[in-house]
Amino acid sequence: MVIVGLVGGALAVAMAPAHAGGAAAGLTVTARDENPGARAPGGSWSWPVGEPRVVVRGFIPPEHRFGAGHRGLDIAAREGDTVVAPSAGVVLFAGPVAGRSVVTVDHGRGVVSSYDPVEPLVVTGESVAAGGRLGILGPGVAMHCRAGCVHVGVRRDGAYVDPAPFFRPPRRSVLLPLEP
Repeated sequence: MVIVGLVGGALAVAMAPAHAGGAAAGLTVTARDENPGARAPGGSWSWPVGEPRVVVRGFIPPEHRFGAGHRGLDIAAREGDTVVAPSAGVVLFAGPVAGRSVVTVDHGRGVVSSYDPVEPLVVTGESVAAGGRLGILGPGVAMHCRAGCVHVGVRRDGAYVDPAPFFRPPRRSVLLPLEP
């Protein structure tokens, strides 16, 4: 199945396996930026884990502040993968929360990102550069994805928002004709 739509102002094309359990499950995301000015502030963050960029579960906003939802993105990754800062900032927290190891980074202007389960290689108060190592993806027992993932949450002025528009869209692939 092929899904085409807008993600943060970018045209997104996703391939989902026929057995995928839901519109956002098992998608491999590629995108072409149709209107760069329409993206959320940021829009140029690098991804916290390497390729391929597979969003296992997308952002599902709650109906109200304390309602059920999925306040972030689950991006496919393996235990032991390096997790990097998508943008420069200062580490607000690095340690355990409810049985998971979490790293939280303040990017300024009210934007804070969190990553779990990540065994920190940073400490609270440390400055991190874009692409700087935050930690190592923790063991599978701490993950909430069967095959492994890093959960990325973004808050703006204290409220959870969809992280997808903050990340730079993948470069557009261009097919060229074969030469005889």
